[in-house]
Amino acid sequence: MGALIEKCTPPSHWKVMKRLVQVESGGNPLAINVNAPGVQFPKPKNKYQAKQLLRELLSRGYSVDIGLAQINSQHFKQGRDFASRGFKAEDALDPCINLKMGALLISEAYRRHNDNLVAALSVYNTGNPEKGLENGYVEKYIPKK
Repeated sequence: MGALIEKCTPPSHWKVMKRLVQVESGGNPLAINVNAPGVQFPKPKNKYQAKQLLRELLSRGYSVDIGLAQINSQHFKQGRDFASRGFKAEDALDPCINLKMGALLISEAYRRHNDNLVAALSVYNTGNPEKGLENGYVEKYIPKK
């Protein structure tokens, strides 16, 4: 996974992205998670199944996290981050594209919050600079003593 991250993201992002991928997807490029309690579905075994599942979930109106960096489907709605750049949600199933998207989102959050990595990680998870602290997400990035 490290080689792919180093190929697809800037050197300044390598350490954070390696941890982010572990926290978000456990390194599974086909990881798809629905942001709704109790929604069950079979895990995709290949990219074709992942695309089919993603289309089905989106057609039902679910908010879905996609791929290695768990890019949220909201970023692909008209006028949003990646839609305005011509990307569709299923593009996030490409591992390198997904990593680039994750690096871009964390970079933008980092800049918006005065180079505060804790706030940027919280925003990446929740869209809010404090909620990722409250829910324990940011703590996953702090080395255990």
